[in-house]
Amino acid sequence: MGGRVRRRSRRLGSATSRAPSSAMSAAGSFVTLTILPWTSGKLGLGPGKALLREAIGEDETIESLLSRLTDRIAGFEEWVYDRPERRIHEHCTLLVNGRAHEGIGGLAAPLRDGDEVTVLPGFAGGADGSRSGFDS
Repeated sequence: MGGRVRRRSRRLGSATSRAPSSAMSAAGSFVTLTILPWTSGKLGLGPGKALLREAIGEDETIESLLSRLTDRIAGFEEWVYDRPERRIHEHCTLLVNGRAHEGIGGLAAPLRDGDEVTVLPGFAGGADGSRSGFDS
């Protein structure tokens, strides 16, 4: 009952989900984790978009999911989730169902079956390299 990792119809064994623990829902609740290019490459998941199907438990939060991924995916703590500091790295943005995680309760926000979690690489600046049009 383990999850699958897909990238352009190929399975990535290094990030494949483990079978749900006893804390996981027997009904088989899952979230889809999408890791966009640049970040996916830093995590060794290939140059394109990586899709992971992750089993979640009844009381799953964003933080508990990220903590598990930190244990399993090389580089996750370095590039996405700083577990000791309990924060998303500044060069990443985390969305749940298209909304910034900070706006839905932060890391303590609950996850539900069918939620879509997206890891976006950081971005800043414009064509001229400035961070905004309001530079002094």
